Amino acid sequence: MARQRVGDELQRRVCRACQETYEYPVPRSLATRFYCELCMGLPAEVRGTFEKFNRRIRDLTGQVEQLRRELDRRQSPGSAGAGAQSG
Repeated sequence: MARQRVGDELQRRVCRACQETYEYPVPRSLATRFYCELCMGLPAEVRGTFEKFNRRIRDLTGQVEQLRRELDRRQSPGSAGAGAQSG
């Protein structure tokens, strides 16, 4: 996340579209609080699409990690009934 600005200190921010870090505010830079200078050169629709995709990727990555932890927990030696299915 971004650091708080103290006096004239620059903040390190993360672009919502490309997830790159950048400094803000920089004089004569197109960068905003939400987007880096490079992404500000893109049409708003493109930035919005990138932002949605990044949000979806983050959500899916979290779900995968949660499932991985659950699988590891079930496969751990101390788990009762791990792999024990009668058929």
